Amino acid sequence: MDSSTVVSEIDGFPQAFSIAVAEEARLDAEIVGKWLVANLGETVRTTPLPGELILGVALGLRLCRWEVSMIQVHLDNGLPSGPQILAKVIQEWAGPELREFVLSVGTRITQVCHEKFLWAAETPNLGFLWAVQADENDEQFIECVADFLAHRGGKDKP
Repeated sequence: MDSSTVVSEIDGFPQAFSIAVAEEARLDAEIVGKWLVANLGETVRTTPLPGELILGVALGLRLCRWEVSMIQVHLDNGLPSGPQILAKVIQEWAGPELREFVLSVGTRITQVCHEKFLWAAETPNLGFLWAVQADENDEQFIECVADFLAHRGGKDKP
């Protein structure tokens, strides 16, 4: 089954957005798999791994990708760095403390994404355009958002 078939069944979300989220999840899974094999060896392919370990690796790698792209909004909001998350995940491996840590960090990452990023759901893969770190009274921020709205999807006007 391809991702468009699965996500078209999700009620309440535009299909393009749902497909983009599914594709992002697929890419995350691919990156996590490669990282696990590279760092833990081929045996991870046949060894059951705790869910909190896999989710923690995914969160850590996502933040590493942000940091490589010079995005540090998570650090500005009190979240650990990608390498810090990966180190904790490998050290703890499994258990209720790691599960709580991963759920807490994952929740905060989601909040930061919603609060600080503008999303382009029309694009083939769900990618943020830039990190927003200004309040609604900031003139430069307002101009950037107006410019974004004016030019999204090839439209001349918001």
